[in-house]
Amino acid sequence: MLTQADGTSTTVGYKGCKKNGRGITKSKTGETLFDCTFKKDLPFVGDKCLSSWSNSRYEGGMANGKYEGKGTFYWNTGMKLEGDWVGGKGKGLVTKADGTSYESSIDFS
Repeated sequence: MLTQADGTSTTVGYKGCKKNGRGITKSKTGETLFDCTFKKDLPFVGDKCLSSWSNSRYEGGMANGKYEGKGTFYWNTGMKLEGDWVGGKGKGLVTKADGTSYESSIDFS
């Protein structure tokens, strides 16, 4: 288990040097923040998965390594899309950094 300075803790299995198996991150009060199964260092399946790169991230459900179910994608610009995802395609409310919002879709499949 790895405990961060803010009190959150992460437990994840490894195979070689890659995340493999169930990974769980809990807040300092014990609330589950993320719970996902990893394959070859990538989030693969779960209801509370976290996938991040280049200071952008996705938080939500995953199935077969693709965004699935309810989830939110956060861009490094401060914009986010919160909505429903199917096979890596998302549709929902986009909120810009200035607070304005509109309906849109995106395809990460």
